[in-house]
Amino acid sequence: MSGGAVSDMPPPPPDDSDWSSPRLTPDPDWSSRPPPPPDDAGWSSQPPAPPPLVGPPTAGGVPGARPALLGTGDTVALASPGTRFTARIVDLLVLAVLGSVLGFVAGPAGTVIVAAAYETIFIATKGQTPGKMATRIRIVRTDDGAIPGWGASAARWALPSVASIATVVASAVAVESAAIDWLGVIGLLVYVSLLWDRRRQGWHDKVARTLVINTPAQTALSNRVAIWLGVAFVALIALLVGLVIWAFASFGF
Repeated sequence: MSGGAVSDMPPPPPDDSDWSSPRLTPDPDWSSRPPPPPDDAGWSSQPPAPPPLVGPPTAGGVPGARPALLGTGDTVALASPGTRFTARIVDLLVLAVLGSVLGFVAGPAGTVIVAAAYETIFIATKGQTPGKMATRIRIVRTDDGAIPGWGASAARWALPSVASIATVVASAVAVESAAIDWLGVIGLLVYVSLLWDRRRQGWHDKVARTLVINTPAQTALSNRVAIWLGVAFVALIALLVGLVIWAFASFGF
């Protein structure tokens, strides 16, 4: 009985097969692997510094300014309504001084002519009136950012000035009409319309295809020189226009 039990047991494994532990096979590519990092570069090192904080985006280098894209893809900073209003007040003060002098000589027609020359010449040649020079804003074309031409500058002035033009025409033909008052309201709406436009374009800007943008800061001296040269230039034009109108009225040329 004991002999049969022994004969039913499986044979023992061969002596050279140590199946009680796994066989380790050397990696043939161990020499091509990079060496492990040194001890001071392990996971115990300090974590990397956080990225620097980025402030709110700016347009044209002016913090908080509303950006706008030109036709060239460049970004510009739109002038704020308050800045544009300040520039308009400065221009009106200059024109008031010139108009008070010219009104004695040429009347309303001469005043309107000087206002048209003041706005058109400065915008067409420099993109800035003295008021805009003082407040550091400029008028540019929407397609390429260049200074508006003569036609765009004249159209930009004419649209909000329809009441003044109509008044001169009506006085010339001796006609009084309540419609002139409504034209004055339209002229005011032209300026106010920039408040609800995304690109801060008034109706006159849309007609002329222009934007009003901030400009880089100029030195105080160059800014004052440009303003006074502009005022002197307009004063000379006002004097010439007044003399011409006075000559026509006095001598019947």
